[in-house]
Amino acid sequence: MVSVDGWDELTGDAGPMTTPAWHRAWAETLGKPYRLRVLTATDDGKLRGVLPLVQRRGRPWRLEAMGARELGEPVDASWNDADGVRLLAERLIALRRPVALHRVLAESPLVEALTAAGRGRAVVNVRTAVGAPRLALDESWLEPERHFNSGRRSDLRRARRRAEAYGEVEFTEFSPVPGEVGGLLDDFVAVEGAGWKGRGGTALATDEGAERFYRRFGELAAEAGELRLTFLRLGGRLAAAELAVERAGRSWLLKIGYDETFARCSPGTLLMLHTVRAAAHRGLRSVEFLGSEAPWTRTWTTEVRPCVNVRCFAGGWAPAAAAEDLSRYGVHRLRAAARP
Repeated sequence: MVSVDGWDELTGDAGPMTTPAWHRAWAETLGKPYRLRVLTATDDGKLRGVLPLVQRRGRPWRLEAMGARELGEPVDASWNDADGVRLLAERLIALRRPVALHRVLAESPLVEALTAAGRGRAVVNVRTAVGAPRLALDESWLEPERHFNSGRRSDLRRARRRAEAYGEVEFTEFSPVPGEVGGLLDDFVAVEGAGWKGRGGTALATDEGAERFYRRFGELAAEAGELRLTFLRLGGRLAAAELAVERAGRSWLLKIGYDETFARCSPGTLLMLHTVRAAAHRGLRSVEFLGSEAPWTRTWTTEVRPCVNVRCFAGGWAPAAAAEDLSRYGVHRLRAAARP
């Protein structure tokens, strides 16, 4: 169980990935191979920062960010102010343990705080990692079509006509309570697995661990009133679905998928048009595309939030951890160079 009093009151800019619900769901569904170590920073008895870490049983010399390896999403600490981040960084360095933080938001104050806290006490390496796309919203997104050229707008009109050929085009938005989550996710998993994600093995239907996680996280996010599911039905048949969290004035897109039976009418694009328009109507600041940049996300935005991998080497285990890290980095570079 992951439980720290006052954690919910702290902030952070990685969205749902910094919440107790995200880490609790991970610990309950994917955390068995790990030992949990939730790092906290307090001052005068008040919680100032939280950074959930784990230790793999086969590698006791290294601590890692909780959930980053399995879920691959950007990570960050939770804090209340700059002093909270500084205290957290000092506590982390004081552990004198090698630490690996994958895909930390480059703009996070944690990166600078760790670099400062490590001076003379540890080696802190910061390397570029895969960023996270973001679509910044304003009133112009009340009509998303205006952001595309004439050829693209023509494609969208054609897709809509093809969709109407199947029957009624119906968008349904859900902000479910926990008891409703299971059935809605059954529908989502089915439609996501009916497309290219199912064939490629990246759909929830083909990843039992990820499905368990998102079902549990969905229940917890629904308890907080933050879970959002949007479905597109054509002639009564489910054609596309989106799973998201609305938090801190932003929509965090967790998963989207469509049934390739309806591929001619681009159901995923039609669904995104609807959800982006709806987000603008609600006055949200942005749509955060989780995962990584891809051709389909570049259709919507070229803005990418930079991320970095942070490695802290300290203590008696540092040489072993540094050697392992250097070896992995070398293998990665060799594989990249060998790609055509």
